[in-house]
Amino acid sequence: MLEEAGLKNVQEKRVVVKLGKKAKTEFQEMSIHGVTGPLVPLTSVARTVPSSFTNEQLDALPARVKEELETEGGQVEMVIAFGQKA
Repeated sequence: MLEEAGLKNVQEKRVVVKLGKKAKTEFQEMSIHGVTGPLVPLTSVARTVPSSFTNEQLDALPARVKEELETEGGQVEMVIAFGQKA
């Protein structure tokens, strides 16, 4: 897609980002907030569309995710694509 947009030397890198307990100590709290912060607005939106989740489950989600990240940690693989302007 980037090549079709006219970029040259297009490359792709995959990076595993560790979260919560799995992250380096100095990044643990920041990574937990980065995941849990957006959950409240997302659960608000989730209430407006049909789903199998109850309101109680949506209410509990931010705290459950925070607890899991604090006790077990997690990770996300990110794909980074970049190129040079022609």
